[in-house]
Amino acid sequence: MAGAQSTNPEKVYAFLKTQESRGYCDDCIEKRTGVDRHEVNTIASTLALFPREFTRSPQTCPQGCSSRVKLVTASKWPLRAIRPQAASELQCLY
Repeated sequence: MAGAQSTNPEKVYAFLKTQESRGYCDDCIEKRTGVDRHEVNTIASTLALFPREFTRSPQTCPQGCSSRVKLVTASKWPLRAIRPQAASELQCLY
């Protein structure tokens, strides 16, 4: 459907997949996608269930937003290396 708006899981998924292995804490993902931080946490935790594609670990945010340790999520492969329908499959988890 042309012009359809992306769901929040699709926004987070696409954002992380276009960042090619750069990690982001939930706060930074919220700032860059506009998705509420608590929802980002749920989405990122769900993405971490797919360890071939994503990592989620406690560390200092690579973006330098804070010196405290947070959960950081990163994509292992760029967007072009995955199935395009994978993001929409996340919708069924909510």
